[in-house]
Amino acid sequence: MKEVKILFGQTIIDIAMQELGDASRIFEVADLNNISVTSDLVPGSLIAVPNPAPEKSNIVKLFSNPALKPASMQTDNEDEDGIEFWAIEDDFIVQ
Repeated sequence: MKEVKILFGQTIIDIAMQELGDASRIFEVADLNNISVTSDLVPGSLIAVPNPAPEKSNIVKLFSNPALKPASMQTDNEDEDGIEFWAIEDDFIVQ
């Protein structure tokens, strides 16, 4: 087991992928830290993680590169754009 420093925008699933190479282990991370899988993590704080499985070492090694640290938390951005933010009204027609 080790402790990991949380980066801005990281979620528990990001930590599970980064440190364990397996997103399905979010429940282990949450249980170990006595938090919910939906809890917001505070940047700069430490979170405990279990040891990764040996067969996931290539994934963990990939995320050891600082430029590849995952951070998937949606931030408040008033200038959001893209189809996932479009409102579809009753008169929406796809051509």
